[in-house]
Amino acid sequence: MAIETIFRSNNLPAPQRYDSWCELTAKTLFPTIIASEYTSAFQAELGMADLGPVQVTAMTHSPLTTRRPPHLIRRSDPEMYLLAMFRRGSARFSQADRHLAATEHDLLLFDTSRPFVSETHAQESACAEVIVHVPRTLLPPPLNSAVNGITPALLPADVGIGGLLSGVLQHLITDTGPLRPADTVRIGGIVLDLLTSLLAHEVEADAHIPPETRAATLDVQIHAFIERHLDDPLLSSSMIADAHHVSVRYVQRIFQRRVQTISDWVRERRLDRCRRDLADPALASRPVHAIAARWGLPHPQHFSRAFRKAYGMAPQDYRRMVLYNVSQEPINQK
Repeated sequence: MAIETIFRSNNLPAPQRYDSWCELTAKTLFPTIIASEYTSAFQAELGMADLGPVQVTAMTHSPLTTRRPPHLIRRSDPEMYLLAMFRRGSARFSQADRHLAATEHDLLLFDTSRPFVSETHAQESACAEVIVHVPRTLLPPPLNSAVNGITPALLPADVGIGGLLSGVLQHLITDTGPLRPADTVRIGGIVLDLLTSLLAHEVEADAHIPPETRAATLDVQIHAFIERHLDDPLLSSSMIADAHHVSVRYVQRIFQRRVQTISDWVRERRLDRCRRDLADPALASRPVHAIAARWGLPHPQHFSRAFRKAYGMAPQDYRRMVLYNVSQEPINQK
């Protein structure tokens, strides 16, 4: 698991929770002045992940107001851009004479080098955000200058590259599987590439994106496109290439790095979706062939052979094993 929880208010006596939160965030993030109407019943949790080039902070807390005045900037400035994804609640944010209202459909971009005021609100008395910390020096200088001119800014969190980035962040904080050090650095690179591409798009500075960043972003976009269209029987190399305005050969090269063809990757992902549906009690009455057809595998015999090859048993046997505890040979899950 990438996110390591370093603070839970419930682990402390109630009178210590608010002050401990203020002290922790000043040390682990950057100095601010915090105020809240919930000091006597303050609730908060904070987790962090060091992803190599970037840092990600996930936090849940009672509504509060955060100020970063000039004297605290002079005391300590990490010179970072911050991108906040709101999972629950909303915020009113002010920086550089711009006043924004951010909701769960937005990504809020701001920086640590200028004063700001943030007021968070939540109907359920708890707010939740994920914040990406990106050193300004990691952006190409022309892009850095252009982005500095638009902050603070609201960026879409549910469409385009912003949607992809939000999905990566959401997966990062909900996935409980272990990650190796190399995995965290790779994920950090993906986050940085997606954020760089998103910012370049917003300031119309695509020409300043490094070629390797452009390629990495396109790689993520293509894989996300495949996931969204697994149920389309017409999904093919040419369809993928046309949707992304690249050649079929370019798409093929992406998968050659995996020592895998596009058709093999699509079949693997479709079989995995079928496996999940077969294990879903809500779909227990749906015929196996209907589940296979739902995910672009319309030929029952071909599907059965492919499933057995991938997982070591027939799809009907897998369903009985998972849903009804009928003993079978161990499954080779991918």
